Amino acid sequence: MKKVRLAVTGLRQSGKTVFLTSLIGYLLGGGTRQSDLFRRHGVSITAKKLPVSGIEGRFSVEKYMNDFRYEPPKWPERTQEMSEFHLLLQVRNQRWVKEVKLELVDYPGERIVDLPMADKGFEAWSDEMSVEATVGVRAALSGAWRAKCDSLVAGGEAKEVVAAYREYLVGCKGKGLHFLQPSMMLLDLAGGGAQVGFCPLPKKVREAKPLVAEDFARQYEGYKQRYLGDFGREVVRCSHQIVLVDVLDILKKGVDVYNDAKKCFDCLLDIYRYKKRYHWLVDLVAGLVWNRGRVSRVAFVATKADQATRANRNNMKALVEELVCDKYEYLKYDTRSKVGFFYAAANRSTQDKIKEYNGRELSVLLGRHAESHPKEERLYYPGEVPGEWPEDWDPQEQAYRFPDFLPRLLPGREGAVFEDINLDEVVWYIFGEKK
Repeated sequence: MKKVRLAVTGLRQSGKTVFLTSLIGYLLGGGTRQSDLFRRHGVSITAKKLPVSGIEGRFSVEKYMNDFRYEPPKWPERTQEMSEFHLLLQVRNQRWVKEVKLELVDYPGERIVDLPMADKGFEAWSDEMSVEATVGVRAALSGAWRAKCDSLVAGGEAKEVVAAYREYLVGCKGKGLHFLQPSMMLLDLAGGGAQVGFCPLPKKVREAKPLVAEDFARQYEGYKQRYLGDFGREVVRCSHQIVLVDVLDILKKGVDVYNDAKKCFDCLLDIYRYKKRYHWLVDLVAGLVWNRGRVSRVAFVATKADQATRANRNNMKALVEELVCDKYEYLKYDTRSKVGFFYAAANRSTQDKIKEYNGRELSVLLGRHAESHPKEERLYYPGEVPGEWPEDWDPQEQAYRFPDFLPRLLPGREGAVFEDINLDEVVWYIFGEKK
């Protein structure tokens, strides 16, 4: 029996938990039977749950489904720990039936950005983070941390420097930035991990306080050993990857967030190219022989497509492709991986409507705005998605609004599936398309 290990990943708040919940419900509820795409190819997929043995974290799909079944429906909480959910699939057409064991993997998006730390020593990492902290919006946010570094040279407390760096990361997170290392410094605020007792130190601080630098370097190496080895192993064990990209959120938050997200996705694609770039590193950190598997198929998905009108959704896909274009050709060349691009909404919270405005027809969305919490659905004009990324833009100008919407109620019938946009195309690419 063939085994497919599929990771659903993406940056923070890209909708990973919602997507995975909807995907499981779609497969268990026989969603492919309602798909024109699957019917056109004469293929259907049925699924049943399998136990997840020997694994601490099981993806709580039943809890998440219930969050949508009762008034008021609510979006699930974000991922804190890696979890899995296993299904037995029967993929059939008129001539054959194939069984596939599907292992679905969900892991926190924050953890992705830690992986490039694995091939850096503490000094190199500190120098990189110190430069990063002076660029763009980070410069103002890192002021207190840089001041604490100066005070450490004059006899200040090391723990105050760590606390200031943590606040700097929290400030970056509040501005929508994602390339924040070490990630557990943010996750442990919510009880997701142990306290992190180190931070980067600029060169002048390392030279002035060698004992502090030595202690931080020791903690840095311990952090890599504790968190990166097992996590890196799990990432590249997944032969199939769905990467969710919230291009609408990037447009809303400006060019600094674009640059930051691009760096994150470049790092992720480098990890997928591990056989070319990281083959020695992964053996060193994780103690495994990695050529037992490879990433063979990657689907980049412009997520939350229900927040844009129908005519703008192809532009969302084009923005994703442009965002990762520098790296994905190398991925295909180095690993012979297949790479596809899609737009989708795994759990649709709006409907497309037409409204007359100044004597012309205007495409709008019908839904419940997340900020105003109306009881009834209303019409909203979300704005236009550009066909390519602007050269520069300021989020304060509000050229790109794209409001968040509240979820719709899932019918109480067992086996009911969420209304979606293009989920069948992603499923077909992963399971149905000829390999």
